[in-house]
Order: sequence, then structure tokens, then C-alpha cells
Amino acid sequence: MSLTGGALLAVTSLVALAALASTVLCWDRLAGRRMRDVVRRLLLVLGCQLTAVVVLLVWVNDNFDLYSSWTDLTGGYRSQKQVVLDVGPSTSRGSGGATHAAPTAAGTVALGVVPGVAQTVDVTGAVSGVTAPVWVWLPPQYGTPAYAKRPLPVLEAFPGYPGVPATWIHKLGLVEALRSEIEAGRMRPTVLVVPTITVAPPRDTECTDVPGGPSAETFLTTDVHAWVTSHWDVRTDAGGWSTIGYSTGAFCALKLTLRHPELYHSAASLSGYLHPSGDTTTGRLFADAASKEHSDVLWLARNQAPAGQWFFLMGSREDGTTVSDARTLAGALRAPDRARVLVLGHGGHNPAVWRSVLPAALSYLESSGLHRG
Repeated sequence: MSLTGGALLAVTSLVALAALASTVLCWDRLAGRRMRDVVRRLLLVLGCQLTAVVVLLVWVNDNFDLYSSWTDLTGGYRSQKQVVLDVGPSTSRGSGGATHAAPTAAGTVALGVVPGVAQTVDVTGAVSGVTAPVWVWLPPQYGTPAYAKRPLPVLEAFPGYPGVPATWIHKLGLVEALRSEIEAGRMRPTVLVVPTITVAPPRDTECTDVPGGPSAETFLTTDVHAWVTSHWDVRTDAGGWSTIGYSTGAFCALKLTLRHPELYHSAASLSGYLHPSGDTTTGRLFADAASKEHSDVLWLARNQAPAGQWFFLMGSREDGTTVSDARTLAGALRAPDRARVLVLGHGGHNPAVWRSVLPAALSYLESSGLHRG
């Protein structure tokens, strides 16, 4: 039986109802004070609770496409073997030659962050006024003689909603993936920055400057960029910065990269979507239709996507509209040769799937010319 669809939900609901009916029918028969009667009544109650929780979990999974199959649930799709289609150039190269702006704190390690160790710092945006935790990882090469006069590129990673930055570190293993690529010589040493996107929990801002606050977009772009470049010896030009995100974070990575070409050169989207959400978790995000339109990824791609930006777009055939959204976006970009669409044959909307494609995403960002110059 499939893990998604109405059949499993119907079966688990019937089991839950049967457990409840059994409890009602048997309760009076087990009304004795002997220990075995108490234990039996307790087991009946626990059975009702357990089956109700299972129904809830099945419903949540079916609505959010978290796990598409039993194999997906047990981690059977964690290898790159799940990649069945790769549309787009595989060896694209950027023009490189980016100019390094003068670093503001060359050769320093600020705020107690130790190279090679992911650590969190509370940051208050000078422009947005937003205060939120930001994770920072400096590669072990940072500050060594070989890189003393070579500002490092930056990868800004956005978690999903209602996820937290630590999900990138602990669930998706982004630090390990970066370290592996760097040590293998497939990627130049890169500083990882993972900001909090849910800056006004539990509200989902969709990385937008909401009328009346909070100014999530300004915090994630202008403020984070200024904070990082003022504390570490990193590149300050757009050619030295890329973004990556999963789910809502993927939408943010695409939107913010398109809206801020002065800050970002490329983006990687893992199971992202194209249009800003609007529900009870977001509330009213936009002052008018025009401002909503300018936060729509597809509209941005069709109307103001710089030809020099690069995009890695991943979707799964078992994860809603992620594949069609990726292909639609690739077709809408002014320079479709600068977009790669990677389609997975299996896998739902979960960390195991996203973790499996990190090497491909990082490789694309490297080949796009991000770290050249």
C-alpha cells in the first residue's frame, strides 16, 4: 500500500475507530480493581492514542509530501542513484575574473567563531532592526598563510519553514558536504552562513519585508551581507556570493538572488516553488498586488532576471509540482543555458532527499564560476 493517497489514511482511520470502539465495549468488563484489569484498561487507552497519532501523521505526510513511499521513509533514496534525469549543461563555466573589494577585517576571526566549527551568533540588523540567530562556518583553510590575502566566497543557506538553521547543519549535513568537496579539490574553501528566516515566529514571512514589520528580506540580504563582510575576510562582490535553500528556503534563495543581483551570483533550489504562499501562517504580506508580483519568482525571472546569474533547480517526481516548477523557471530565464534542472525519480519532501543532491548542487555552484577570480 502506498504511503501517500487516500487508501492508507482510510485504513489507519478505520483502525483508530476500531480501537475506540473496542475501548468502549470492553471498558465495563475490565472495571475490576485487580492489577491486570488496570493494565488492560491502560493498554486500551494507549491503543486509542497511538492509532490517533498514526492517523495524524499519515494525514500530515499526505498533505505535505514529506515521504513519498516506504522506501523513502526508511532512507532508501539517500544515494545519488536516485538521479534519473539531468537536463542542462553539465560543464558550464562562468566568465570569472570577479574583482575583490577590499576586505574590512582581513585576516581576522571575529566573535569567537573558530575555523572548522559551525557556531551560532545572535545578529541585529543595522537596517532592518531584526535580531535573529545566524550560523557561521569558516573552512579550516580560513586564516592560513595560503589564503591570507585571498578573500573567500560565501554560501548563504536558507532553511525551510518552520525549520531552523541547525537543520542545515545536523539533518542535511551541509558542513560535511562542503568539507568533503573542499578537501577533494572540487570546491574552493567557502564560508557558510545560515541565517534564521523565521524572524517573527511562528509567522512565515516568505523572506519578505512585511508592511509594518518585520523586514525579513532586508535582514537576510543587506544586513547579513554587511555583517559578514565586516567581520570576516570574504569577498564582497556579487560574484563571490551564492545562495541555497530547501522548500520555503529554496523559494527565498531564488527570490532574493533574482531581486538582489548586486549581492548574489547564483542560487541552488532544492524542492522550491515559484509563487509566495498566502495562508494563516503568513497573514497579509504585501501592501498591494504590485509588491506581491515583485516577490513572485516566475515574474522576476520573466521580467528582470540578469543574464549573468546561474541557477540549479532540483525537483522530484514524487514531490508535488517541484519538477514542473523547476522546468517552468528554467524556461523563463533570459539565459536558459545558465540553469540546470535535476529531476529525481523518487523521494518526497524531506531532508534525506535534499542531502542526497548536495554534492550535485555544490558542484554546479562551483562550475558556475562563483569561486573564480
